Amino acid sequence: MYDLLLKNGNIITLEEDMPKAEWVGVNDGKISNIGIGEPDDDGKEVIDLEGNTVLPGLWDSHVHVMPTGFYLQGVNLEKVTCIQDVLDAMEERCKSTPPGEWVFGVGFTSQYIKEYRFPNSKELDSISGDHPMMISSQTLHGVSLNTKAMSMVDIPDIPGVGKYEDGTFDGTLLCDDAALAAQGGIMGLLPQEKIEEFIQSCTEVAASKGATTLCGLMGQFTDSDVDVDIAMKGGFPVDIEVFYQTWDLEKVKAKGLPRIGGCLTLDGAGFEYTMANMRTYPDKPERRGFLIHRDEEVYNLISAAHAQGIQTSFHALGERAIDQLLFCYKQVIGEQGNKDLRHRVEHFSLASHLHMDMLVEMNLIASMQPSFTAWDLPEGGVYEGMMGWNVSRTFWKEAESSVGDLILR
Repeated sequence: MYDLLLKNGNIITLEEDMPKAEWVGVNDGKISNIGIGEPDDDGKEVIDLEGNTVLPGLWDSHVHVMPTGFYLQGVNLEKVTCIQDVLDAMEERCKSTPPGEWVFGVGFTSQYIKEYRFPNSKELDSISGDHPMMISSQTLHGVSLNTKAMSMVDIPDIPGVGKYEDGTFDGTLLCDDAALAAQGGIMGLLPQEKIEEFIQSCTEVAASKGATTLCGLMGQFTDSDVDVDIAMKGGFPVDIEVFYQTWDLEKVKAKGLPRIGGCLTLDGAGFEYTMANMRTYPDKPERRGFLIHRDEEVYNLISAAHAQGIQTSFHALGERAIDQLLFCYKQVIGEQGNKDLRHRVEHFSLASHLHMDMLVEMNLIASMQPSFTAWDLPEGGVYEGMMGWNVSRTFWKEAESSVGDLILR
């Protein structure tokens, strides 16, 4: 007898020898058998599907779990067209938020608004009252803070941190070392119950979309989300495969995790002009992004993890970052052999034909997110202005011959 029996359904199996079935039996949370016609046994719990379709559970390969929960509860700024729209939306949320509590704005992209910039602290101060306030970009690689928020985190005096004419910080942090650190500092101020609430919100939405497992990128802003997930022991609506975003291999081993990384940033993001490209940005000809880590740092972590059978994963968007990562993988695999750990490249946004061939050769995983380009490709959108349509067209043309291999493998 099965623990669970689903019958009378249109069950999509993705198995070549039986692409469709009418019933499925489950024991111990795993599929035991499938078939057509009458089930071969009964079930302790039986669900009559009445002809409805059942699909295998979907895996989302790249989810910033806690930031997604934070995103779901923040003020959505995806559709704003100017700074005043931002201020109006944030001020409205302040009215319904108890004094002293955080007000978060999410999904902001400066290229989509008239002023083509982030709001500064003076503008946010004019509407925030007693609330600390943070606006995060769609990529999470840029933030705006009001004065109260700035007083609660350490802000480094480095390029990418905006200043007023008098030399004081203006609340705009558009480089990884500042933006990600500020968000981490702020998340670290939140109580554990709030972290759990963010994770719960993310997993509930994932379950509603048909996802059953998330490759959960955690630990980027605070270790609390990793600890909460481990403590919950599968108590969320979907399973989370933890990608612990730390450079400290010993911390990963101490928690018994089989992989390290996720969005360990080797470069920045396109919308902040910090993605490391070979060429300059057409609309910012003085910039082409930058690499955040030296080759030796990347190689050393991969080498140590590979030697101990631990999978690694890094954030690499631009050609220079992808090149850095793939040749580090190539050296380690050449020295130690390919142990089928399926090391990963997150984003893999502007890969060359050579990079795609290397990915296939080393049996790596490319975890890509097409949603950014889907906003405005093929022509006339922000990506065309930022990257140049010729660059995008060349990229897609080069990709055609390799993408089939990538999908099949």
